[in-house]
Amino acid sequence: MRNPVTSMIGNTWKYAKGHRGMLILYFLLSVAGNVVILFEPYVFGRILSVIQEGGENLLHQVVVYLIILAALPGGYWMFLGVSRVLEQMTAFRIQGNYDKSAMEALFGLPVEWHRSHHSGKNIDKFQRAGRSLYEFSSDSFMLVQIVVMLIGAFVMLFFVKFYIGIVAALVAVVAFTVVILFDVVLTKQYKKLNTYYNKIAAVAFDYLSNVFTVLTMRFEGSATKEYLRRFYELFALFKKNRILNECKWASVTFLITVMTLGVVAYEIISAVQTGEVILVGTLYTIYAYMDRIGHEFYQFAWRYSDIVRFDAALASAENIFKDYDRLGRKEIAAAPKKWREIKVEGMHFTYEDEKKVKHQIKDINLTIARGEKIAFVGESGCGKSTVLGLLRGIFKASRGKVIVDGALMPKGLYHLAEISTLMPQEPEIFENTIRYNVAMGLSVSSAKIEKYLKLARFYKVLAKLPAGLETNIAEKGVNLSGGEKQRLALARGLLASETSDILLMDEPTSSVDMHNERAIFEGIFREFSDKTVIATVHRLSLLPMFDRVYYFESGRLVRVEG
Repeated sequence: MRNPVTSMIGNTWKYAKGHRGMLILYFLLSVAGNVVILFEPYVFGRILSVIQEGGENLLHQVVVYLIILAALPGGYWMFLGVSRVLEQMTAFRIQGNYDKSAMEALFGLPVEWHRSHHSGKNIDKFQRAGRSLYEFSSDSFMLVQIVVMLIGAFVMLFFVKFYIGIVAALVAVVAFTVVILFDVVLTKQYKKLNTYYNKIAAVAFDYLSNVFTVLTMRFEGSATKEYLRRFYELFALFKKNRILNECKWASVTFLITVMTLGVVAYEIISAVQTGEVILVGTLYTIYAYMDRIGHEFYQFAWRYSDIVRFDAALASAENIFKDYDRLGRKEIAAAPKKWREIKVEGMHFTYEDEKKVKHQIKDINLTIARGEKIAFVGESGCGKSTVLGLLRGIFKASRGKVIVDGALMPKGLYHLAEISTLMPQEPEIFENTIRYNVAMGLSVSSAKIEKYLKLARFYKVLAKLPAGLETNIAEKGVNLSGGEKQRLALARGLLASETSDILLMDEPTSSVDMHNERAIFEGIFREFSDKTVIATVHRLSLLPMFDRVYYFESGRLVRVEG
């Protein structure tokens, strides 16, 4: 069975890579601080005992103990203050490392995986998990405090009176067992709740990412109603979870209270019956350490519930990493250099669309010469876009050979992935500036960005925008048409293609008017005369511009011209 505490500690260590020295340092400082403050009840108990016993050096002894008592908090914060700062800094980096790993895994998974796993759920999963890891690691000092204080309090009680230490240890074991038994059930509930939360996030993502459709179709009421329906589906489980959690708290509190009062009462009654003097200092020390055990155990029970919840969030995101290990692209294939001709023979691929209907790409043979301009033609659904995806490595062909200048490539289409850039038909525009939408946050000169915007025939639109390249798409009054969005996305693709030998264009101008579309292709062919361009074409009037035309029908290549 998975242990939440060891799981969270293990993941903290795993994602602290590069900063583990800092983690060890703040851990040791935290231990030192808690050891210092551990002696506070003992010192105060000694003051009470010295006062009760009297003696010639009473004042001197009291002053010495008071100075020590005053110094303890200072020593505690000297260690803990530095530890906490280092802890927060390390926790921030731990979350960054986790988020990086999650993003890399998501980007490394094949498109087929993404089609069957909702993006909204994936975002919610890894963000919830990353935040949970941060919250655990940023407050790990509490675990250190609990462990040091519990062990230290037991040791001090053994030192004061051995039997009290035994009683405290036994009660602690019973209380710990109670917490574990409750949390076995609570853990299952947390996992179910996380699944519900993922579904709720997916609904919100769907409606808000398609807000234009919701508003134009007057679906606001229905969207809100559906969101609330999903939200309140988890109420019964949430209620049961909260009641069970509070029962756990009550049980722990009852056990600790009985232990503390029972031991103190026994000490007083025993002293009265035997006629011994009741040393107030000793009694206080016993009570204080018993109370501290109770407090720290209560803290542990509270913290353990959080840890269970944090670990459940991490567990819910583990399928991303497991699927990446199983399905992620691991093939590393050298890209061909200074090639003249590429042949693809017997390429085959079977896939399901969004409606679970099976499609096949069967025995596709292609000849691709350097600098050649190639058109793919065929009805919608005939396999043109899928073939482009296979060439780019977005999909994994079940079979097929790749021959470069007469040499068989051992890893097939993987060799082409690094020299190809695919420009999709659907323009994905980011709620950011024009500059960001083209350069994607990379350091690219304004002149180069404007060059590709001009090549994509976006320059007239750019001239009308209030802040030029710095205009934010999300700003009021900035409304781009479908064709304008497609041209903006095309500029991004052209910039990304600078270092590629092969440009794969999946109808990236389908929403552009005929005049601009022809001008765009002429500009691309002129600018990238040394590169191979393979484009799916829906306007047959453009075909004379291409050197070779492949005709597709029902997943097969039926004719080649040129």
